[in-house]
Amino acid sequence: SRAHQGCVAAPRRQPLQCAPGLPRVATAMAERKVCYYELLGVDRKCEAADIKSRYRKLALQMHPDKAHASGLSIEEATKQFQAIQEAYSVLSDPQERA
Repeated sequence: SRAHQGCVAAPRRQPLQCAPGLPRVATAMAERKVCYYELLGVDRKCEAADIKSRYRKLALQMHPDKAHASGLSIEEATKQFQAIQEAYSVLSDPQERA
């Protein structure tokens, strides 16, 4: 069971540099708790379709193969992409969201 509806404890990590205009994935990951809603930039009361749409948009922006376009290194893009994937996998499951 996830604590605090979409927020989970995360290991302490070094902050990453984010490209301008992209959400602060690295900042959220460096804190003690990661709120998946904030990570994806959606409201807690949003619909599943909103979560999916936002995930797809962020996944395209942060995909490691497109790291050069967003100004990130491959390593930074991979870490951010993995964080987005984890957030989506939790929030797309109705039982995890409840």
